[in-house]
Amino acid sequence: FQYACFEAVQVEEMDGIKGRLLDTLNRICTDGVDMDRMASVIRRYHVKHLNALEDSPHETLPYYCISAFLFGEESGDCQK
Repeated sequence: FQYACFEAVQVEEMDGIKGRLLDTLNRICTDGVDMDRMASVIRRYHVKHLNALEDSPHETLPYYCISAFLFGEESGDCQK
């Protein structure tokens, strides 16, 4: 089961979300992915999470543990 989450969407624009998502996915399939941009986004995401782990480990660690417990595929996933 996969889902997409959209934030800050105006109520009057909600009906057009599905079409815009499909257009974007089709464009990615046709044009490909900008791997330099993808690397930049992943690096930024990684640094963000490292900062969160350093600044507030009491909030960050439980989030990852609970997520592994709830959404892990196997019973031993949270121990990996």
